[in-house]
Amino acid sequence: GGLVSSLTPCQRCPSGLTTAREGAVSREECKASPGLYFQEGIVRPCPPGTYQPDYHLQGSEACKPCAAGVTTAGSAATAAAECAFAQPGYGLTTCGNSSGCHAQACAVGSYNIGGLQGTNSCQVCPWGLTTQDVGATHVSACLVPPGHGVTYPLPADAAVPAVELCSAGYNPGWNRRACTPCGVNITSRNNRTSAWDCFVLKGQGL
Repeated sequence: GGLVSSLTPCQRCPSGLTTAREGAVSREECKASPGLYFQEGIVRPCPPGTYQPDYHLQGSEACKPCAAGVTTAGSAATAAAECAFAQPGYGLTTCGNSSGCHAQACAVGSYNIGGLQGTNSCQVCPWGLTTQDVGATHVSACLVPPGHGVTYPLPADAAVPAVELCSAGYNPGWNRRACTPCGVNITSRNNRTSAWDCFVLKGQGL
């Protein structure tokens, strides 16, 4: 009877913490489970775009980030393989179980709303439209550049170009407007971005 009464009962770890094994002998073995991290006495889930494969003790490495342009399906990811979704404006390039996926920004003329919303690949802008910069996140960023206009009605097939040079008109660009005509017997040159680029044809009058 004396032997039983001298045994120390198992102590619970602080709230939210656990041990990586049975038979733990020290409070120092109390850690946050994989997918979580322990900071300032509170256990928190690793935020989206990060993961934690190990039992985490305060002071050691917190959640590891996915590669640039890559995120996870949600919070509390436990492995690099969960880094499998393109962030908006990026497209996945390579994926590996041990390293997760890598991505690069969508090139000019393409966009991606992101893997969690649709696809992990960059989509080419429709109708020959383009973007002002890399990393576009939505088809609404696909526009005509300065000096060009959209030809309406738009083709049913988005692969058919619907962009023209404003040869007798102008457009400041980065919109989806048609060229504004200069007028009868008037052409345009130079940048073709404003009425100042409209000129009367040689030998013609207004």
